[in-house]
Amino acid sequence: MLEQDPYADADDSFFEEEEYGAVSALLGERALPFLGIPTGPLQVGHFIGALVIVLMAFVEYPGFPLTNLPSPLRGSLQGGKNTNQEDHYFAERISRKSMDFGV
Repeated sequence: MLEQDPYADADDSFFEEEEYGAVSALLGERALPFLGIPTGPLQVGHFIGALVIVLMAFVEYPGFPLTNLPSPLRGSLQGGKNTNQEDHYFAERISRKSMDFGV
């Protein structure tokens, strides 16, 4: 088909519409920009931020400022990471019920 029409892979009419599921939500499909920022940069920024928090909470490397933290602060980051993940899970569930994702 691509030999006859080189741009056939860009035509959505050739593809079946998949139902909106958990993977679609994680990938940000059909999502509107947040304050004018597209979902791609938001996802990358949140992913990098989450990795930095995990690094600060669970890795101890003397001399590196992000990992050379006092124990109480490290413990609060470890507990806060779980709380943050739970908050995001419930917020996603609430938003999924309240929004119409149909196209």
